[in-house]
Amino acid sequence: TRLPVSKVDRAASSDANSKWEDAHQRWSVRQRFEKVFAAAGADGTVLKLAARPKIVMIDAFVPKPDQDSGSADLFWYMRIFHAFGYQVSFIAAFEEQPLESYADALRRWGVRVQYATDLDHLNHLVLEESRDAQVVLVQRVVVARHVICALRERQVSAKIVFGTVDLHYLREERIAIHERSPEALDYALTLRREELRAMSLSDATIVVSRLEHDIVKAALPEVNVHRIPIPRMPVRSASTFADRSGVVFVGGFAHRPNIDAVMFLVDEIWPIVRRNLPSAELRVVGSNVTPEICALDNPAAGVKIVGFVQDLDEVMSTARLSVA
Repeated sequence: TRLPVSKVDRAASSDANSKWEDAHQRWSVRQRFEKVFAAAGADGTVLKLAARPKIVMIDAFVPKPDQDSGSADLFWYMRIFHAFGYQVSFIAAFEEQPLESYADALRRWGVRVQYATDLDHLNHLVLEESRDAQVVLVQRVVVARHVICALRERQVSAKIVFGTVDLHYLREERIAIHERSPEALDYALTLRREELRAMSLSDATIVVSRLEHDIVKAALPEVNVHRIPIPRMPVRSASTFADRSGVVFVGGFAHRPNIDAVMFLVDEIWPIVRRNLPSAELRVVGSNVTPEICALDNPAAGVKIVGFVQDLDEVMSTARLSVA
């Protein structure tokens, strides 16, 4: 006789399957790439076990992966390189009020975290850390404008990689044209020069989209540019489609395009959705919620401004659809 399976048993079985799939995925990645990254040097010679390669990563602030996508990108790069056997050294260029909880989380992963106090100190830290490094990853043009020239002038032997995060000048150009602002357009042109110069001085440049890749290659055909999709480890939910409901938008609101996106979604698109699905609910999740986003909260229209949450897994596992 077959015994009935309780909901608890099914949940436990689903959780075990999820953990196994995640572990197997990590193992598969390591099987494919670990020998390449951890056992061979740049010239193809086998490294001694004691000679761990080193990567220096520089960004404006200590990554806060639960706050914004750019932080999550860098956090995953750190974890990936650490898993491949690299020493990871991180320098925060403009951190004025450090949140040590985030820095401590990186240190627990074996990352060395340092803060620059001013531009002179920033260049000192970068040059000092880069002396014995194989790779220096510089994130964002606002950081690259201050450190890449210094690295080239000192003829640092490490490979210099410029991570754009996104093409800042492209976003600023679009804002300037939309607002018909001459000052904003001049600023976008300055950013464009600085961003293209950083690419020209680097050994490689990272972009995240095909559109950005094509724009860069059209402007600088000789530049070594690579499109690397945003790195994330997927989390499988135990919730079935029938258990889910509603729509979710996730984005940090210190990033202006996310503000524009939600305003457009709520004003132009959501009323059409509600006409067809009167009970549908839109949940807007993200850090640094602005007053104009808070004002969109409207239970009668099915719009709920949730704001910051520490764990996105529960949010994503209960929604039927996410809007990017």
